[in-house]
Amino acid sequence: MSREEQMAEWVARRFDQLLDAKDDWRVNCPFCPNADQKAHLYIGKNIQAVHCFHCEWTGSWIGLIMSMDNCTYEQAAAILHGGKTVRDFVKMHRRKREEAEKKATVKEPERQVPDRFELLDKQGTGTVQKMAIRYLKYRKIPDEWIYSGMFGVISDEMRVYMLASSRYWQARALTKQKPKYVNPGIRVGDTLGIWDSPSMDFVREMGGPIYICEGMFSALAVVRRGYPALALLGKRANPEQAKRLVECDRDCVLALDADAHVQAWELGMHLYHKGKTNLSILLLKEGDPDTCWEYDQYPVSWSSYSKWRLQYGDA
Repeated sequence: MSREEQMAEWVARRFDQLLDAKDDWRVNCPFCPNADQKAHLYIGKNIQAVHCFHCEWTGSWIGLIMSMDNCTYEQAAAILHGGKTVRDFVKMHRRKREEAEKKATVKEPERQVPDRFELLDKQGTGTVQKMAIRYLKYRKIPDEWIYSGMFGVISDEMRVYMLASSRYWQARALTKQKPKYVNPGIRVGDTLGIWDSPSMDFVREMGGPIYICEGMFSALAVVRRGYPALALLGKRANPEQAKRLVECDRDCVLALDADAHVQAWELGMHLYHKGKTNLSILLLKEGDPDTCWEYDQYPVSWSSYSKWRLQYGDA
C-alpha cells in the first residue's frame, strides 16, 4: 500500500484506530517532498496534535483531514466527530467555558492580614522576628526589601508573611510544618504578586520581558538578577489574572517551577489563544527560578506545543 493510500484509509476510518490505540501513532508523512518511507509523522492520542519531525509539518487532527481529504473545516469536523457539525461543538465548548469561568470567579470575602501581624523591623527582638529575618537573608533577600514593609510575621503561626498586594498575601512556614505555603483565597483574586506590591513599585519600571513565576520568592529571585517579574501565587492563573496578562503589551516569559511543565504549557496556550502572542516559556531542568537557570526555551505557539507534547508530554 502506498503512503497516500495508507493515509487515505486512515482518514476514512475516522481515527477509530487511533482512538483505540494505547499510545501516540507514528506513520509515514504524506507531506515530505522526498519521503524516505520512515514514519516521521507523529499523531497525538491525548491531544489533537500532529507533527512531522522531518519536514516540520504541524497541525491538528482536523487540519490533517482537510489536507488529506481536500475538504473544508466544517466537513473535516463532521468526519472527525461522527457527523456533528462544527457549530454543535462550538456551542458545547462555549457553554463549558462560560460555566468554568463563572465558577472560578465567584466572589469570596477578602481576607486581610490578621491583626496579630507584625512588620519586620531592624529593632525586632522577638524570636520569630529573628527567625524570619535570618530565613530571608538565607534566601538572599536584600535588607532594603526585608524592611520595606513587604515582610512580617505572626508569632504564634511561625510563618513569614509576604504582602503580594494591599489585599493579598502569601505566608511561608519557618518550620517543617505543612502546608508550606498559605494563600488567602487567591483563586478569586486578580492579584499579581510583586507587580501589585506597594513596596515594589520600581519593578514595573524595569526594562525587558516580564518573567511570570509561581511564588513570591521565585519572582524576587528574578528581580534580584535584574529582570522584572511577578508571581501568580500558584501554578495557574485565574480568569482575572489571565486577562491582565493578555492585555499587557510587554513581552512575557513563563517561568514556573520544574514540576509544573504541563501547567506552564496549559497556561501558555490559554494566553496564546486569548491573543497573547509575544510570549515564551522556560522549562526548568529542576527546582525553581531561585535555584536553577538550566532550561529549554520555546516560543509559545501551536507548533512548538505540539512538538513538545509529542516528544515529552507523557514523560
